[in-house]
Amino acid sequence: MTFSRRLSPIDLAPLLLTALGCGPSSAGSAGTGGLGGSTITATGGKTGQTTGDATGGSSGGAPGSGGATPGTGGAAPATGGASGAAGAAGRAGIAGKNGAAGAGGAAGSAGGGGAGAGGATLDPTPGNYQRTCDGSLGVMLDATHFLDGNDETQGMRVYTRGASGAPLQTIDVSSAIGLSTSDEADLEDMTRVGNRIYVTGSHGRSKSGDLERARYRFFAMDLTGTSPTIKLAVPGYTTTLLDQMLVAANWVTPDTDVIATLNAAADLGTSSDADLAPKANGTNIEGLTAAPTAQRPNQLLIGFRNPTQGGDAIVVSLLNADDVLTGATPQFGEAARLDLDGLGIRGMTWSAVHQAVLFLAGPQDASDGPFRLFEWSGLPSDTPVLVQEITNAPSDSAPEAIVTYPGTRDVQILFDQGDHVIDGDSCKDADASDQFFTDAIVYVP
Repeated sequence: MTFSRRLSPIDLAPLLLTALGCGPSSAGSAGTGGLGGSTITATGGKTGQTTGDATGGSSGGAPGSGGATPGTGGAAPATGGASGAAGAAGRAGIAGKNGAAGAGGAAGSAGGGGAGAGGATLDPTPGNYQRTCDGSLGVMLDATHFLDGNDETQGMRVYTRGASGAPLQTIDVSSAIGLSTSDEADLEDMTRVGNRIYVTGSHGRSKSGDLERARYRFFAMDLTGTSPTIKLAVPGYTTTLLDQMLVAANWVTPDTDVIATLNAAADLGTSSDADLAPKANGTNIEGLTAAPTAQRPNQLLIGFRNPTQGGDAIVVSLLNADDVLTGATPQFGEAARLDLDGLGIRGMTWSAVHQAVLFLAGPQDASDGPFRLFEWSGLPSDTPVLVQEITNAPSDSAPEAIVTYPGTRDVQILFDQGDHVIDGDSCKDADASDQFFTDAIVYVP
């Protein structure tokens, strides 16, 4: 296991709490100035608001006396703080694991340290997103809305982040990608670049091992309109992305061992093989993200949950996604082999704030974890950094997608709750009116 560790494990259970307490408190004494360097937010409850973090290091002033019934959150100042003017007095924050209750003190003196970045925070209140069980894939639409898809249907749903309720809009794209509404494309991940959203299916067989070509889809959706009323237009799709990935001539730097592994796991010439089911030994794509570089501004990365290469997760770069949508032969760059202690890719995203790929990792089969969040440069030569373990997800659930928002180091993790039990039945077998999934907000330093 070669990845390095960024943080100690952070328990996500407080993030799933909805009750937050706060109360009035008296002002504290004048502060002495913030210290430079990065900070770690407390998990859970509503983040205390302060001013002066970016200009004076930590927020000015010692906290006042305690407020009534503190919640579980804590103040989350931006990383570091540029030397300069003293920070203004902070407003009261809600007490939590890493923060004391009380109103902000008087302005503190200037603090040293590096300039803060990504200081905005997301409301950590978990949502109750109804009429589907799966947060299988998602992207940000604006500061308060996100687009969700699941692996059971081709309906794209617009939700208000942190709210409870049915989707504000549902757009079915089945016919636009050559399917009927009764087909299952097994959509697994999507990534947004400007107003174009790229989407991938699992490119894997059914759970019984049957080769079902509906599940081999790669397409894009062009976004117009203003949330929550949007329009999605499909400019093109392909059903042969995996087929073409198995041809070494389509690679800039072919990894013949990886191609052989994928070829054996796909075995596209065999109509049925239970041993090649996605959670057994077959192919299963669950990650897709933009990963722009100066040399490759349009690069996408495709992450496999299954198979692995000698225990390492496989990530393949795609260099000409837009051309592929209109019939061109895919051009693949190279394969990255990531040592994740035997885990596969479960969801990916690009973070502009971190200038890095963030991804979820988990087991290839239906095991109940472990689940981990990583940060990675996207370069095959670099080792992913472990951000944290993801523990205490809802029962019979798994983290499946990551959604980033501009100007913040907080990310939204969506859960697949298809097997979560509701009134004695799994969610996916329950009436649509009873189905739901939830999320968690996680701070990535």
